[in-house]
Amino acid sequence: MLNQRARLAMLSLVVTSLFAGCAQIEDCKDEKMTCLNNMCEAHVAWKCAEDCFANDPYRHDFGKGFRQGYIDAMNGKGECAPTLPPRCYWKTHNRTCDYPQKVASWYDGYLTGTTQAAADGLENNGRIITSLELYGQTKCQAEFEWPVEGAQPLNHDLELSPPPLPGTNPPSLPELPPADHLE
Repeated sequence: MLNQRARLAMLSLVVTSLFAGCAQIEDCKDEKMTCLNNMCEAHVAWKCAEDCFANDPYRHDFGKGFRQGYIDAMNGKGECAPTLPPRCYWKTHNRTCDYPQKVASWYDGYLTGTTQAAADGLENNGRIITSLELYGQTKCQAEFEWPVEGAQPLNHDLELSPPPLPGTNPPSLPELPPADHLE
């Protein structure tokens, strides 16, 4: 009898583990597909713009920056360039006499890529739109007609308060009864 219970427990564990990661797998797949799509969009945009920069001696670095800026703009990172260039520019063997020009060209390409993504209407392409953006609500409850006569909404008319400013204390929590009182 114990053997049969052990087998049943093992079977249920195996079946449960098979379905436990489905959402994570879907999220990972979606993230990879979005990344691949953004890379393709950036590559196509660069191929369309590449001839405009044919005389740039650092066109390769400009193109790398352009594609990264285009991708970052599509991911909603804005038009500000990162503080540090990519790691490939940190390596000692890349720090030749024309190193500053290569890095400057990468940054120029990055800013051009973010501008081009905005011009193509793809800036913030990966952003998820919230109800606050759509309807401008600042309350937890939407205004709508109740379909059942006499039905009343729950009282959710609480104003949303902004998060505390850095360096300030958050609002205090209400007093809770002693733990021995709950027994």
